[in-house]
Amino acid sequence: MSYFVYRALTPDLRRIRLIHLQPKSTRAPSTTLSNQQLSDAGASEPQLRVACTISHVCLDQPPPYFALSYTWGDASQKARILIGDTPFDVTKNLEAALFHLAPDDVPLTLWIDALCIDQNDEVEKTEQVQQMKQIYLQATSVITWLGPATVNSDAAMHWIQRYGSLAHSFSIGTKPELRLRRLLQTFESDPDKLPHKGLEEFLRDISTHLSSGSRGSDSVVIALSELFERAYWSRVWVVQEVVHGNSVQFVCGNMAVSEELVHYSLRLLRNFGLYERIKSAQSLQSIDSTLASSTASLRNPINILKIRRATGPFPLIYLIRALRYFQATDPRDRIFALLSFATDAAALGLKPDYRKSCKEVYLETATSLVRNGFLDIFQLCQVHKSIPELPSWVPDFTSTTLLEMVKMQRSPMS
Repeated sequence: MSYFVYRALTPDLRRIRLIHLQPKSTRAPSTTLSNQQLSDAGASEPQLRVACTISHVCLDQPPPYFALSYTWGDASQKARILIGDTPFDVTKNLEAALFHLAPDDVPLTLWIDALCIDQNDEVEKTEQVQQMKQIYLQATSVITWLGPATVNSDAAMHWIQRYGSLAHSFSIGTKPELRLRRLLQTFESDPDKLPHKGLEEFLRDISTHLSSGSRGSDSVVIALSELFERAYWSRVWVVQEVVHGNSVQFVCGNMAVSEELVHYSLRLLRNFGLYERIKSAQSLQSIDSTLASSTASLRNPINILKIRRATGPFPLIYLIRALRYFQATDPRDRIFALLSFATDAAALGLKPDYRKSCKEVYLETATSLVRNGFLDIFQLCQVHKSIPELPSWVPDFTSTTLLEMVKMQRSPMS
């Protein structure tokens, strides 16, 4: 069986590839492999679910397109799609995303890293990654794929749609008098003093859904926690993809919600959990709260959307610390994925370069930080490192534990 072969890009012309995802109506005739192709592949299923074409465009004047933000998933779990009439293997998570996103009528134009960059060409990969900020800025919108629907995910997405919208309409948290803690205190003591009509019902609803011991609260909180614990939220690359998007839509199965509604929902969950813990401390009573025990699952999504909404600046050493719990398949990406929105990346002289080893990337990063006066870098050093042959004074940036020790200036998000 012949497989798709990339045609080389012309880097000096700022060329990129775009994928044109074919409509569902054309899927059947365009995704059938010949018997010989199936025999060569050792496959038994003649019907592929996803078909697309590919084109080269200039990044300076591209046609309208959407950028896909997703997690690759288990690289050993593959599925097959067609590019043109040629098979191409992708991870099952990407194939599922494309299957769900396929339009009903006209093709959908997308930029997708796994398809639009030749992942086996280190030179091209380096050049394209250096343009990713512009690629996401140029996109009409960023579509974030959280994964297929599960038993609980639709309930979580419906909750975000309803209560994220209400929190936005009531401007929850935008003024001192509209902070959730103050509103909940007023609701519990004298609801007639609430500043807006409709707030009493809203606060009663979220208290019913989120309070420890309330009937039905566990099922709502579990559904939301499962959504925010999905692998998508742990991938370091998604931070820059969300940060640079003009607008962002979060998609799970067949449901979509805006970034704004996710932001307001996360604030509700975090601040309601804090309110419950404060009440518990004041009453000297312990609480058995599913929400309180699930706050760790909110950390990464909250950090992503805080960075998207904050004005910065974001020095690299701050990002290394703030995003320490995010993961990357390639350890070099623990640095490379931060450079497009680290405000001092140019001054530090750092650029993504996949021709360099992980040791070289970490050594170059540490050296540049020290030369520019960031001596706190030495507090990140570990005795035992997972990256072989790193000098003792160079941190292993894949570590999460010792990064707690770094002394930083005031956070730009606080």
